[in-house]
Amino acid sequence: MPYGKGKLVMMGEAAMFTAQLSGPNRAPTGLNVPAARQNGQLLLNLIRWLDEGR
Repeated sequence: MPYGKGKLVMMGEAAMFTAQLSGPNRAPTGLNVPAARQNGQLLLNLIRWLDEGR
């Protein structure tokens, strides 16, 4: 959302923007999860939006 002279993004889950392998089975989490392919595009869209007008 616009905030003063800047912009603000609040996310309740930071791990969705990481690429990790978790636990003894090295299960994919965050950007590595096949079912969450849209997370990478969301992150890219957020960065582009935050950078607009700079």
